[in-house]
Amino acid sequence: ATPRYSMGYSDLFNCISFTTETHMLKPFEDRVKSTYAFLIESALFAKSKSILIEEAREEAFAFDRRTSRFYANFELDTIPDSILFSGYNWNNVKSEITVGDRLMYMQEEPMETVIPYYLHYLAQDSLRIPSFYVVGKQAEDVINRLRANGIETDVLESDTVMPLESFKVVDYETVSSPYEGHYLHSDVKYDLIRGQVHLKKGDVIVSTDQVKVRFIVKLLSPEYVDSYFNWNFFDSYLQQKEHFSSYVFEDIAVRILAEDEELNSTFEERLKANDQFAKSRYQQLLFVYRHSPYYENHGILPVYRSFN
Repeated sequence: ATPRYSMGYSDLFNCISFTTETHMLKPFEDRVKSTYAFLIESALFAKSKSILIEEAREEAFAFDRRTSRFYANFELDTIPDSILFSGYNWNNVKSEITVGDRLMYMQEEPMETVIPYYLHYLAQDSLRIPSFYVVGKQAEDVINRLRANGIETDVLESDTVMPLESFKVVDYETVSSPYEGHYLHSDVKYDLIRGQVHLKKGDVIVSTDQVKVRFIVKLLSPEYVDSYFNWNFFDSYLQQKEHFSSYVFEDIAVRILAEDEELNSTFEERLKANDQFAKSRYQQLLFVYRHSPYYENHGILPVYRSFN
């Protein structure tokens, strides 16, 4: 479970959690009583095992503090185990009110069979743990959520320059319909840009040397399935707000290529290697524009990290 669900959220804090599901078509009184009974039994168990639970949680936090990475974005393994399953035979019978057949269990025909059981999940990503992150002060929604979850932060008292890694998003997928009021992103691809970053007074430093490091790393890593990026908190940075007019930029592009031998060489090589590029005046001007000081370099998130 990921943090969009209560169990996945509590997992980020090394808490034991349960989701009780009582069938919506069962009588309301039965649903309330069964949930209440579960809560009582859970409380009694937690009380009897309280010392062991606290020790296990402390061990989990200690592991988080000493590990160098968190594994994430798990997918179900394709190789199953098997278990003995007790159930009822079933059959497809004609529906009384719809077109086609419906599934019906034959409760007078109990049976046992061995079924495949997919127990194991495999991590698709490995998230390195930096020394700290920096979040731009303008990302107020993200900063407020970090603090609401008990994450310790420090605020820069003046403008400064710092060697950091930046995330430049170059590709991603987005769902076609909303989910919980958001259009979730996925399959994020980004380039890491290493260099001096100009930080502002008020930007926030988030050290990973704290108990809730698991929450910090997963929510601030763009590739994590339930990261703040995937939940649309940085969408405005994906939009290119400035562009060029080809008839005006033409003269500037000529000058840029004349003054930058390395860029001109790369430009000529692309003309030879890419037929589509060689036939498109727009693509050629766009190439020069994106390598010019006029390009605002959109797609860079206001989240930076350092491993120093």
